[in-house]
Amino acid sequence: MADGRVTIAVDTDAKQAQKELDKVTQRINTIESNIQKMKSQRFPLTEQAAQLAAELDTAKAKLYEMQNAVSGQYTAQQIAMQEENVKSLSARYNEVQRQVEAYDRRLQKAGSDLEFAKEEAGGLTEQITNAAGSDRKSTRLNSSHANIS
Repeated sequence: MADGRVTIAVDTDAKQAQKELDKVTQRINTIESNIQKMKSQRFPLTEQAAQLAAELDTAKAKLYEMQNAVSGQYTAQQIAMQEENVKSLSARYNEVQRQVEAYDRRLQKAGSDLEFAKEEAGGLTEQITNAAGSDRKSTRLNSSHANIS
């Protein structure tokens, strides 16, 4: 009878581990889906940041040229407008870059969560495999015991 109790306990442990594995697998699928969604939302922002960076570099170069030009070539109003353009582009770039960095942080956290969940799934899979191996041994022991009697 003692062997029967062990088999039932192993069986129950394996079933519980399988339920937990199913939950972890669902969590892994959800995390992977969220990662793909975040990557697709992040991509246009990186493109926009690159475009704004190029426009900002051009605007800064123009401003530098205007500020260092021969006196009278550009009016104070033209220089002020270019300074405002640089300021505006810089603010837009910084905002988009903050959004990209926020996605990067979320993606990094999701990647860590995914790695943890995969490790958890691996442990549960091992637990199920070990329980199944113990169950087979118990069954063999019970069979041998039956032949001896």
